[in-house]
Amino acid sequence: MKKRLLAILLAASMVLSLVGCGAESTEAGSNASTSEESEYAVLDSSIALSTEEVAELMATSVQHDSITIDAGKLNINPVKLYDSGTELYSMYEMLFQVAGGLGSEMRATLADADRGEYGGYDHEEGSNVYTFYICDNIYDHDGNHFTASDAAFSFEMTKEGGQVSGWDVVESWEAVDETTLVMTCTRELTSKGELENIVLRCFMFTEQAYNDHNFTEEECGTGPYALSAYESGAYVKMEKYDNYWQTDTSKMQRGQYANVNTITVQYVVEDAQKVAALETGAVDMSQSVPPAYIETIKNDGLTLAKLPGNDVAYLEANMSGKSPLSDDINLRLAIFYAVSSADAATVMGAVSNEAVYCLGSSVFPDYNDEWETWDNYQTSAGNLALAKEYLEKSNYNGEELVILCISEKCAQFIQQVLQNIGIDCSISKQSSTIVPDILSEGTDWDLYLNSGVRASDYVANLWSHVMNGSAFVGGTTEGRYDSEEYQQLLQNALQLDATQDDMDAFWQATVDNALVEGLYSPITYIAYDEEEISSLWLNDKSVFLPGAFVYTK
Repeated sequence: MKKRLLAILLAASMVLSLVGCGAESTEAGSNASTSEESEYAVLDSSIALSTEEVAELMATSVQHDSITIDAGKLNINPVKLYDSGTELYSMYEMLFQVAGGLGSEMRATLADADRGEYGGYDHEEGSNVYTFYICDNIYDHDGNHFTASDAAFSFEMTKEGGQVSGWDVVESWEAVDETTLVMTCTRELTSKGELENIVLRCFMFTEQAYNDHNFTEEECGTGPYALSAYESGAYVKMEKYDNYWQTDTSKMQRGQYANVNTITVQYVVEDAQKVAALETGAVDMSQSVPPAYIETIKNDGLTLAKLPGNDVAYLEANMSGKSPLSDDINLRLAIFYAVSSADAATVMGAVSNEAVYCLGSSVFPDYNDEWETWDNYQTSAGNLALAKEYLEKSNYNGEELVILCISEKCAQFIQQVLQNIGIDCSISKQSSTIVPDILSEGTDWDLYLNSGVRASDYVANLWSHVMNGSAFVGGTTEGRYDSEEYQQLLQNALQLDATQDDMDAFWQATVDNALVEGLYSPITYIAYDEEEISSLWLNDKSVFLPGAFVYTK
């Protein structure tokens, strides 16, 4: 299984150097690269640096005065995890980070790396109990001592805020003493990302700070930066915190550094404003350059880098028995061979989207490049001659097929392609709130187009979001496919100890039954001044942390 450790939604901390076409990485150990044909810096796989290597790299940076970056949302409330960005990850911390990509070693941050079999925690195989150890020298920005009871409080408050999924498996968090926290679950956490989804998805704060501050307007974390100014819907300004608790560089993870004195996160959402802010110097870095303005930005002399996405648009067949597709694999194959993922990506914007060749992409750590060589409709999509052959072998009698969607643009492309090979179809545009009900009923739709809202952390987890019978009414897949054998194949792929054979077997069963076709995944472009920043860094939630950048001046 080939792993490409890119920016992923769960459990991946990454060291990323970004280099322009023809340039060389300045960061030791980085595998960041660009294609000879590419005119963009590409975020590619990166090895995990040890704390010693991180310290050496950070020592090459000057202490930069200030940096301003744009953002499409602002939030300083630590219990609102899914609204979090640079500001929260700079001012607050979690128990762990991960070393160099999803599935890699968890590294202790607030946890004590010197205790526990796993560097900060203990767990006995087969047990539903996890014991975490907290550093004894942690103090927040008010000077409150952070202890295990505060960690338990942080988990409870975050859970109460409804910000995390997958936490129902936790029965309790209990502080045994000031530095020992016991988490008891309903079962052992054996699936990919389950443990990380808890310990890497909760900002930590003291109970005293929570009681003393209105976290929607004020901040009191343990991180290397403290809030200096905040205007809701406008900006967040943070200053390097001089009394930061972690001073031992032999234990510091990259996200704990503060190589710039002042960080300002500026709220900018309109495309023209983003570009104007870059051109005038109002912002030093854009986290999301509008594709239509890429040529403009290049002409301004800024470096542009690509950041692949971890969400995938897909086309799914109705297998409920209430559609002509349900019992006609030849008709399903005709459709999937006709619809090209490359063409779909082009229609949606070739600059901002890239085709995928399975339900997933190489951004996921358990993705297998070999899937792109398999002979199936995913790798040969757009083969109209073959699509027509399958259509002739099908039982299709001119019925109108309904494409259920939220966004019409790609649906119109699919409609045109299918009409060109002789399949009549119409589009049923829905709001996202009622699509699940229509899907579960299995009536009034034949194809479901989900336009890029399925995101995850492992490709197996992405599969689970679409195919796990336990998540949908009736115990079937989202597309109403009912098979115990198929569900068992999925469960095998989801396990922490899943083999390549387990992964291959599930994907093979998916294409053998022509259940779904992956279409495209979005690309985000980042702009920055390479003369000032030689190395960017973002955490596992694709959040840039300027304190961990390497500055040249």
